[in-house]
Amino acid sequence: MSTYFWNDPYVEILKPLEKLAYSYLCYNQHDNNAGIYLISRGTIAGELGLTMEQVIEILGKFESDGKILFKENIIAIKNRIKNQNIKNTPIRLSILKVLAKAPQWAVNFVDTDFLCEIQGINKDSLRTHQGHPSVQDKDKDKDKDKDKDKDSSGFNALKYFIDEYIKNLKTKYANACPGKDGKLLKQIIADNGVEKYKQALAIFWLSKDKFILNRKHDVVAFGSQISMLLTQQPSKAIKFMPKEAV
Repeated sequence: MSTYFWNDPYVEILKPLEKLAYSYLCYNQHDNNAGIYLISRGTIAGELGLTMEQVIEILGKFESDGKILFKENIIAIKNRIKNQNIKNTPIRLSILKVLAKAPQWAVNFVDTDFLCEIQGINKDSLRTHQGHPSVQDKDKDKDKDKDKDKDSSGFNALKYFIDEYIKNLKTKYANACPGKDGKLLKQIIADNGVEKYKQALAIFWLSKDKFILNRKHDVVAFGSQISMLLTQQPSKAIKFMPKEAV
């Protein structure tokens, strides 16, 4: 999940509940890189702690705004592919696989212009084209993704950052179930690196913001408040993972 998501003009003007729902639809345990997946209104309501009426109203707003389409318990998110790093071969292949099996209305709705340009195909062939890059290219991309977060000594700062977050979350909330929190946190910070987010996360743990507290310091709360957290000036006494926060 890129910081660009939270800085998007559309996301910035959403109400807190709408922002929560929109980020959930884009990044949850049911989703995929194409942003076309099976989910029911009941599941959305249950996992977000909303009433069915609230879900229907919020989904209706997103549809009216041209951001999603919801039919037959399938959701299609307009800009999910557009916001992916589709120059990355594994990501691009995973998107093409979903599009090859997705309903035509969903494929027509999502923004695939850049994907088609990179792949050298037109939109009409997306449902029959899954891409065939060489094994060598796949392996190169896999190795790059694996090593990009390691420093010269081989220390993986991103993995350490995520492990520390999950450890502190479980300490702070005994009943916490991180689930895909690690994956979501990686998406949030991947574009800008760990260093930029150390102080933001320290401030996050100490925050008394009602929204953050109600969300029990989960990754969705961190992501939705990241713009605010990055602009705050922490005390010099605040460390990466302050003991008093847990």
